[in-house]
Amino acid sequence: MIPPDLRVKITRTGAEIEAPLPKEEILNIITSQTISQFRKKFRRALVEFYGKNILAGVRFIKNLFESLTRAKIPDSIDDLYAIIEETEKTRPDIFIHINEKKITFASKIIKTSEKELEDFFTIICTLKRPARGSVYKFFIRKNLRPIINFLEKNQEKLNGLHELLLHESMLRIAQETLSKNIQAEMFRFLPREQSVIINIRKTPLKLIEIFSPIEGDLPPYPIIEILPQINEKVSELIISYSTTSVMNYVTTFLEEYLKSVEPGNISLHMLEKSDRLLLSMIDNVSVAHFEILRQENILNSSHTLPSKILDVAMAVLREKIYTKIIISKNIQLQLHAYPQTKFITLDENWSEFIKEEIKSLKTKIG
Repeated sequence: MIPPDLRVKITRTGAEIEAPLPKEEILNIITSQTISQFRKKFRRALVEFYGKNILAGVRFIKNLFESLTRAKIPDSIDDLYAIIEETEKTRPDIFIHINEKKITFASKIIKTSEKELEDFFTIICTLKRPARGSVYKFFIRKNLRPIINFLEKNQEKLNGLHELLLHESMLRIAQETLSKNIQAEMFRFLPREQSVIINIRKTPLKLIEIFSPIEGDLPPYPIIEILPQINEKVSELIISYSTTSVMNYVTTFLEEYLKSVEPGNISLHMLEKSDRLLLSMIDNVSVAHFEILRQENILNSSHTLPSKILDVAMAVLREKIYTKIIISKNIQLQLHAYPQTKFITLDENWSEFIKEEIKSLKTKIG
């Protein structure tokens, strides 16, 4: 491992400092009073700083000690391990893991006041945690206050989380999601430049994940509005789209799904890939897979209404078989163990024809 440029170790007996500067210069900033007050709350601490600006690191460590001293932290937490970096573009601005006895904290040198750090640690340590602790990762554009306000406003909804990953630019989307009272053990909200991705997973931990552009005409809100109902009806949901036509189609499909499908162990995938929408419904023994060409005259045709696609998919799942259906100017149908592809005219009756093919296949294979 690369050795830190500055190390400050606090124990019950005092402070140990390893730095390229004289110890006296550091203790003029992190004073003996700061250390003494900190030791009244923490049994031990190890803080490592990586960067060229040693004095900036020392000042941030001072703010860290003083904010933790004043923050309302449970008495059981008396151990701190912190890594401070001058700059790091690929990691969250703040990483924090809290269990019953220890805070593990990693941060860039962020522009924040001691009061903000104090309020941040107070609300973070107030949240209820599972036995193994909770992990929080934050990307910050300006300062900590918007994150603090979000945590304080949603304290009850964030209790018991295993993980929260949040970019400050996604606060509105995160707030809208939490307002729907969706139960999860992991929440992740990150920005993307060109597409929306929404994931719901129930094993091994309940996860809700939303990646979305911050601006533009691809909002995730229509789907967020019905996420609680969808969450009750599927075992897994994966959605991605980068065009409004696919967004509208996916939203309509989900609304149809809610009307006609009972809760069950179904994985629902709707992914925009290149020139087509890939739509799959999967249970323990069946797969209904569709590839719909992403042209306006096909995706928005009366022949490819979400209700028709859903009707065929449910027929496949009932008969416990595998199908792959490619819809473009015509339809290519692959059924179960039959290697040959059937070509079907894309018209008003295509779905009924395929359902008859499914029944015929089921009769043959028993």
